Amino acid sequence: MTFPVCLYTAKTDHIVTSLLQRGIYYEGDEVSRLIRLFRRDRRLQFVDIGANVGLYSLPAARVTQVLAVEPNWRSLSRLAKAVYLGDVASNITLIHNAVSDVRTTRNMGVYPRNQAFAFLINATKCRVTPTNKICNTLPPTRTILLNDLLPLMRSKKALLKVDVEGHEVNVFTNPTAAQFFDQFPSC
Repeated sequence: MTFPVCLYTAKTDHIVTSLLQRGIYYEGDEVSRLIRLFRRDRRLQFVDIGANVGLYSLPAARVTQVLAVEPNWRSLSRLAKAVYLGDVASNITLIHNAVSDVRTTRNMGVYPRNQAFAFLINATKCRVTPTNKICNTLPPTRTILLNDLLPLMRSKKALLKVDVEGHEVNVFTNPTAAQFFDQFPSC
């Protein structure tokens, strides 16, 4: 399976971009397993929360419907371009929001050498990452609830990937996610 991925420079994204430039697909084994699941059950829709540049969403869009949520506008713009170049716009819906436990507007921080390490902050300026590394401040983003994704779902079966840099406890609260999980009960 081939598809375009619009990367950062290795200087601003030393993990994903550097690996791909060396011919190593970041989390390639996990993505391959995911694609096999979608090929076995064509009714599964993929919900990718924290989609980054689309390493999971882009190959999934070749075989199923995808809902990709990404709050980092730099990553989302790269994903949008790859969706266009890869001609998968009919299979993917892009959402520029962060998923949280409240609907509001928040700033984001990002580790300058790993664009996938973007996270919500409760300040106007990012001081340090959660792991005490320097960080940059990204423009504000709107937060939504997991339940807010329900009207965008195209299937009654879904597979959910969540990569929100330690914010998971805020994504999966009863008031903010219960309707979603009631709609898509586990197997």
